[in-house]
Amino acid sequence: MEILNKLIFYLKVLSYSISLILFTALILVLLRSRFIQDIWSLTFRFKNLIEPLEFDYEYYINKWEEIENLLEKGEIEKSIKNALKLFEKYLDYLGYEGSDLKEKISKVPKEKLTFWNDLIEIKIPQNHKDAHEILEKIKFSFKELNLILEKTEKI
Repeated sequence: MEILNKLIFYLKVLSYSISLILFTALILVLLRSRFIQDIWSLTFRFKNLIEPLEFDYEYYINKWEEIENLLEKGEIEKSIKNALKLFEKYLDYLGYEGSDLKEKISKVPKEKLTFWNDLIEIKIPQNHKDAHEILEKIKFSFKELNLILEKTEKI
């Protein structure tokens, strides 16, 4: 009878050990799953539901005017960098996450942006014409993401 009790005890210990290992493996798989990561990011993204972010159209329009003025003054590099920073800020507002602009753009579906590839591989141009083309592509990308960077006349 004592041998049977020892055998049952060892089987219980073995089954508890196997259960613990499987439970740990299940937790690790769940933590690495995309579903859990999405839920985790949503909790951080919407943590301020009491005070939702208000979108300031005027800020973006004024910043875009500053960018265009920089280009007209001949400050090509500064104008492109500011345009990209503004686009990155807008992508943040829309909820596209990433450590840098390229990563955030890569999260945007290619169907939403006509110049998706151009935005990923953007380089600072050396002449005014190329810089103007890049700014137009960025401005068009804003428009495709439902932000029109033009002042509207108030009636």
